[in-house]
Amino acid sequence: QIWNYVMMVLSRRAVSRSPWTVLHKFLSSTADKAQSSVPLTRREMIAAKRKEVEAYLDSLDAVKQDKKQENNPLGSTLEEDTEREKRMEKERSELIEEAGFMTRSLYRNCLRSIQIIRPGNEDDELEFQRREKEEKKMEEEGGNFFSMSPPVDRENELESRASYYFAWKRENFEQESDCLDGNPWREEDTERYSYFLRTGEERRRWILQDYNFQDPFKNRFDEDRLLRFEERAKQLVKETYALKGWMHSSDMEGLDDTAEDDFFDDDD
Repeated sequence: QIWNYVMMVLSRRAVSRSPWTVLHKFLSSTADKAQSSVPLTRREMIAAKRKEVEAYLDSLDAVKQDKKQENNPLGSTLEEDTEREKRMEKERSELIEEAGFMTRSLYRNCLRSIQIIRPGNEDDELEFQRREKEEKKMEEEGGNFFSMSPPVDRENELESRASYYFAWKRENFEQESDCLDGNPWREEDTERYSYFLRTGEERRRWILQDYNFQDPFKNRFDEDRLLRFEERAKQLVKETYALKGWMHSSDMEGLDDTAEDDFFDDDD
Protein backbone atom coordinates (compact mmCIF):
# COMPACT_ATOMS: atom_id res chain seq x y z
CA GLN A 1 0.00 0.00 0.00
CA ILE A 2 2.82 2.35 0.81
CA TRP A 3 4.39 1.60 -2.55
CA ASN A 4 1.21 2.28 -4.38
CA TYR A 5 0.87 5.67 -2.66
CA VAL A 6 4.45 6.66 -3.62
CA MET A 7 3.86 5.70 -7.26
CA MET A 8 0.66 7.74 -7.37
CA VAL A 9 2.45 10.87 -6.11
CA LEU A 10 5.30 10.46 -8.57
CA SER A 11 2.90 9.94 -11.45
CA ARG A 12 1.08 13.17 -10.55
CA ARG A 13 4.37 15.11 -10.46
CA ALA A 14 5.33 13.66 -13.81
CA VAL A 15 2.05 14.69 -15.31
CA SER A 16 2.43 18.19 -13.90
CA ARG A 17 5.82 18.39 -15.60
CA SER A 18 4.68 16.87 -18.88
CA PRO A 19 5.18 18.76 -22.22
CA TRP A 20 1.47 19.36 -22.43
CA THR A 21 1.59 21.12 -19.10
CA VAL A 22 4.56 23.22 -20.17
CA LEU A 23 2.80 24.09 -23.43
CA HIS A 24 -0.37 25.06 -21.56
CA LYS A 25 1.60 27.31 -19.23
CA PHE A 26 3.39 28.91 -22.23
CA LEU A 27 0.18 29.57 -24.09
CA SER A 28 -1.46 30.91 -20.95
CA SER A 29 1.40 33.28 -20.28
CA THR A 30 1.40 34.40 -23.94
CA ALA A 31 -2.34 35.02 -23.84
CA ASP A 32 -1.94 36.98 -20.63
CA LYS A 33 0.77 39.08 -22.23
CA ALA A 34 -1.38 39.56 -25.31
CA GLN A 35 -4.34 40.56 -23.17
CA SER A 36 -2.16 42.96 -21.22
CA SER A 37 -0.91 44.53 -24.47
CA VAL A 38 -4.44 45.10 -25.91
CA PRO A 39 -5.39 47.91 -23.50
CA LEU A 40 -2.10 49.64 -24.26
CA THR A 41 -2.80 49.54 -28.00
CA ARG A 42 -6.34 50.75 -27.41
CA ARG A 43 -5.05 53.62 -25.33
CA GLU A 44 -2.73 54.56 -28.13
CA MET A 45 -5.59 54.47 -30.61
CA ILE A 46 -7.76 56.57 -28.33
CA ALA A 47 -4.96 59.05 -27.85
CA ALA A 48 -4.46 59.29 -31.62
CA LYS A 49 -8.18 59.80 -32.15
CA ARG A 50 -8.22 62.42 -29.45
CA LYS A 51 -5.43 64.29 -31.21
CA GLU A 52 -7.34 64.14 -34.49
CA VAL A 53 -10.50 65.46 -32.82
CA GLU A 54 -8.57 68.23 -31.09
CA ALA A 55 -6.96 69.22 -34.37
CA TYR A 56 -10.37 69.30 -36.04
CA LEU A 57 -11.86 71.40 -33.24
CA ASP A 58 -8.90 73.77 -33.45
CA SER A 59 -9.57 74.21 -37.15
CA LEU A 60 -13.23 74.95 -36.40
CA ASP A 61 -12.19 77.51 -33.80
CA ALA A 62 -9.94 79.15 -36.37
CA VAL A 63 -12.82 79.35 -38.84
CA LYS A 64 -15.09 80.77 -36.14
CA GLN A 65 -12.47 83.36 -35.26
CA ASP A 66 -12.16 84.36 -38.91
CA LYS A 67 -15.94 84.66 -39.19
CA LYS A 68 -16.08 86.61 -35.96
CA GLN A 69 -13.40 88.98 -37.19
CA GLU A 70 -15.24 89.35 -40.49
CA ASN A 71 -18.59 90.04 -38.81
CA ASN A 72 -17.06 92.07 -36.01
CA PRO A 73 -14.37 94.36 -37.42
CA LEU A 74 -14.13 96.23 -34.12
CA GLY A 75 -12.91 93.09 -32.36
CA SER A 76 -15.27 93.58 -29.43
CA THR A 77 -16.76 90.95 -27.17
CA LEU A 78 -20.33 89.70 -27.29
CA GLU A 79 -21.24 91.70 -24.20
CA GLU A 80 -19.77 94.87 -25.69
CA ASP A 81 -21.63 94.30 -28.95
CA THR A 82 -24.90 93.82 -27.07
CA GLU A 83 -24.43 97.01 -25.09
CA ARG A 84 -23.46 98.93 -28.21
CA GLU A 85 -26.50 97.68 -30.12
CA LYS A 86 -28.81 98.67 -27.26
CA ARG A 87 -27.28 102.13 -27.08
CA MET A 88 -27.48 102.59 -30.86
CA GLU A 89 -31.11 101.42 -30.95
CA LYS A 90 -31.95 103.87 -28.18
CA GLU A 91 -30.22 106.67 -30.08
CA ARG A 92 -32.11 105.77 -33.24
CA SER A 93 -35.43 105.83 -31.37
CA GLU A 94 -34.65 109.26 -29.94
CA LEU A 95 -33.68 110.58 -33.37
CA ILE A 96 -36.90 109.23 -34.90
CA GLU A 97 -38.86 111.02 -32.18
CA GLU A 98 -36.92 114.22 -32.89
CA ALA A 99 -37.52 113.89 -36.63
CA GLY A 100 -41.24 113.37 -35.97
CA PHE A 101 -41.38 116.58 -33.96
CA MET A 102 -39.67 118.63 -36.69
CA THR A 103 -41.81 117.05 -39.42
CA ARG A 104 -45.06 117.77 -37.60
CA SER A 105 -43.92 121.33 -36.97
CA LEU A 106 -43.26 121.88 -40.67
CA TYR A 107 -46.57 120.23 -41.59
CA ARG A 108 -48.50 122.56 -39.31
CA ASN A 109 -46.70 125.61 -40.69
CA CYS A 110 -47.50 124.52 -44.24
CA LEU A 111 -51.15 123.94 -43.36
CA ARG A 112 -51.43 127.35 -41.68
CA SER A 113 -49.75 129.00 -44.66
CA ILE A 114 -52.39 127.50 -46.97
CA GLN A 115 -55.09 128.79 -44.65
CA ILE A 116 -53.53 132.25 -44.91
CA ILE A 117 -53.71 132.36 -48.72
CA ARG A 118 -57.21 130.84 -48.85
CA PRO A 119 -59.22 134.13 -48.43
CA GLY A 120 -56.96 136.02 -50.82
CA ASN A 121 -55.48 139.50 -50.35
CA GLU A 122 -55.49 142.91 -52.00
CA ASP A 123 -53.28 141.73 -54.82
CA ASP A 124 -55.76 138.96 -55.63
CA GLU A 125 -58.62 141.47 -55.66
CA LEU A 126 -56.69 143.83 -57.93
CA GLU A 127 -56.02 140.94 -60.29
CA PHE A 128 -59.72 140.01 -60.32
CA GLN A 129 -60.72 143.59 -61.06
CA ARG A 130 -58.18 143.85 -63.88
CA ARG A 131 -59.52 140.73 -65.53
CA GLU A 132 -63.10 141.91 -65.12
CA LYS A 133 -62.25 145.18 -66.88
CA GLU A 134 -60.61 143.29 -69.72
CA GLU A 135 -63.64 141.03 -70.08
CA LYS A 136 -65.99 144.00 -70.12
CA LYS A 137 -63.83 145.82 -72.63
CA MET A 138 -63.72 142.84 -74.97
CA GLU A 139 -67.48 142.46 -74.74
CA GLU A 140 -67.98 146.12 -75.66
CA GLU A 141 -65.46 146.12 -78.49
CA GLY A 142 -65.62 142.63 -79.88
CA GLY A 143 -69.15 141.56 -79.28
CA ASN A 144 -68.98 137.79 -79.56
CA PHE A 145 -65.18 137.72 -79.30
CA PHE A 146 -64.05 134.34 -77.97
CA SER A 147 -61.71 134.49 -74.94
CA MET A 148 -59.52 131.64 -73.64
CA SER A 149 -59.69 133.05 -70.11
CA PRO A 150 -62.56 131.83 -67.94
CA PRO A 151 -64.87 134.40 -66.42
CA VAL A 152 -63.86 135.73 -63.03
CA ASP A 153 -65.10 133.63 -60.12
CA ARG A 154 -63.41 134.82 -56.97
CA GLU A 155 -64.60 132.16 -54.55
CA ASN A 156 -63.99 129.26 -56.90
CA GLU A 157 -60.50 130.41 -57.89
CA LEU A 158 -59.37 131.05 -54.32
CA GLU A 159 -60.74 127.69 -53.21
CA SER A 160 -59.07 125.91 -56.13
CA ARG A 161 -55.72 127.53 -55.35
CA ALA A 162 -55.85 126.51 -51.70
CA SER A 163 -56.96 122.97 -52.60
CA TYR A 164 -54.10 122.65 -55.07
CA TYR A 165 -51.43 123.56 -52.51
CA PHE A 166 -53.08 121.40 -49.86
CA ALA A 167 -52.93 118.35 -52.17
CA TRP A 168 -49.37 119.23 -53.18
CA LYS A 169 -48.34 119.48 -49.52
CA ARG A 170 -49.90 116.13 -48.66
CA GLU A 171 -48.31 114.42 -51.66
CA ASN A 172 -44.83 115.64 -50.76
CA PHE A 173 -45.12 114.63 -47.12
CA GLU A 174 -46.45 111.19 -47.98
CA GLN A 175 -43.80 110.68 -50.64
CA GLU A 176 -40.97 111.30 -48.18
CA SER A 177 -42.56 109.72 -45.12
CA ASP A 178 -40.55 106.48 -45.41
CA CYS A 179 -37.07 107.99 -45.63
CA LEU A 180 -36.22 106.97 -42.04
CA ASP A 181 -38.03 103.62 -42.01
CA GLY A 182 -34.92 101.59 -42.83
CA ASN A 183 -32.99 99.84 -40.10
CA PRO A 184 -30.09 100.30 -40.00
CA TRP A 185 -29.93 103.77 -41.49
CA ARG A 186 -27.70 104.50 -44.43
CA GLU A 187 -26.10 107.80 -45.30
CA GLU A 188 -28.62 108.60 -48.02
CA ASP A 189 -31.55 108.05 -45.62
CA THR A 190 -30.67 110.88 -43.25
CA GLU A 191 -29.49 113.10 -46.10
CA ARG A 192 -32.81 112.59 -47.85
CA TYR A 193 -34.72 113.57 -44.71
CA SER A 194 -32.69 116.76 -44.20
CA TYR A 195 -33.16 117.72 -47.83
CA PHE A 196 -36.92 117.12 -47.57
CA LEU A 197 -37.24 119.28 -44.48
CA ARG A 198 -35.22 122.22 -45.80
CA THR A 199 -36.81 122.09 -49.25
CA GLY A 200 -40.29 122.00 -47.74
CA GLU A 201 -39.58 125.11 -45.68
CA GLU A 202 -38.11 126.94 -48.70
CA ARG A 203 -41.16 126.16 -50.83
CA ARG A 204 -43.54 127.24 -48.06
CA ARG A 205 -41.82 130.60 -47.82
CA TRP A 206 -41.68 131.00 -51.58
CA ILE A 207 -45.46 130.48 -51.98
CA LEU A 208 -46.31 133.16 -49.43
CA GLN A 209 -43.79 135.52 -50.95
CA ASP A 210 -44.97 134.88 -54.51
CA TYR A 211 -48.56 135.82 -53.61
CA ASN A 212 -47.42 138.78 -51.48
CA PHE A 213 -48.57 137.43 -48.15
CA GLN A 214 -46.90 138.13 -44.83
CA ASP A 215 -45.12 135.15 -43.34
CA PRO A 216 -45.80 134.88 -39.59
CA PHE A 217 -43.95 131.53 -39.39
CA LYS A 218 -40.61 132.47 -40.92
CA ASN A 219 -38.88 132.13 -37.54
CA ARG A 220 -40.61 128.88 -36.64
CA PHE A 221 -38.19 126.69 -38.58
CA ASP A 222 -35.41 125.69 -36.17
CA GLU A 223 -32.28 125.32 -38.28
CA ASP A 224 -30.07 124.76 -35.23
CA ARG A 225 -32.24 121.88 -34.13
CA LEU A 226 -31.97 120.29 -37.55
CA LEU A 227 -28.18 120.71 -37.48
CA ARG A 228 -27.99 118.94 -34.12
CA PHE A 229 -30.16 116.15 -35.51
CA GLU A 230 -27.86 115.80 -38.53
CA GLU A 231 -24.76 115.62 -36.34
CA ARG A 232 -26.21 112.87 -34.16
CA ALA A 233 -27.58 110.96 -37.15
CA LYS A 234 -24.24 111.11 -38.97
CA GLN A 235 -22.44 109.80 -35.90
CA LEU A 236 -24.93 106.94 -35.55
CA VAL A 237 -24.66 106.01 -39.23
CA LYS A 238 -20.87 106.14 -39.09
CA GLU A 239 -20.79 103.86 -36.06
CA THR A 240 -23.20 101.48 -37.78
CA TYR A 241 -20.97 101.30 -40.84
CA ALA A 242 -17.91 100.60 -38.68
CA LEU A 243 -19.75 97.83 -36.79
CA LYS A 244 -20.88 96.14 -40.00
CA GLY A 245 -17.60 96.65 -41.86
CA TRP A 246 -19.14 98.93 -44.50
CA MET A 247 -17.23 101.75 -46.15
CA HIS A 248 -18.38 105.18 -45.05
CA SER A 249 -18.01 108.23 -47.26
CA SER A 250 -15.58 109.68 -44.72
CA ASP A 251 -13.32 106.64 -45.27
CA MET A 252 -12.75 107.77 -48.86
CA GLU A 253 -11.68 111.27 -47.91
CA GLY A 254 -8.04 112.05 -48.52
CA LEU A 255 -7.49 109.29 -51.04
CA ASP A 256 -4.74 110.14 -53.50
CA ASP A 257 -6.42 110.48 -56.88
CA THR A 258 -3.04 110.82 -58.54
CA ALA A 259 -2.26 107.24 -57.58
CA GLU A 260 -4.73 106.00 -60.16
CA ASP A 261 -3.51 105.35 -63.64
CA ASP A 262 -4.47 107.91 -66.20
CA PHE A 263 -5.62 106.28 -69.39
CA PHE A 264 -4.63 109.37 -71.39
CA ASP A 265 -1.26 109.85 -69.74
CA ASP A 266 1.34 110.78 -72.35
CA ASP A 267 4.04 108.96 -70.45
CA ASP A 268 2.42 105.59 -71.08
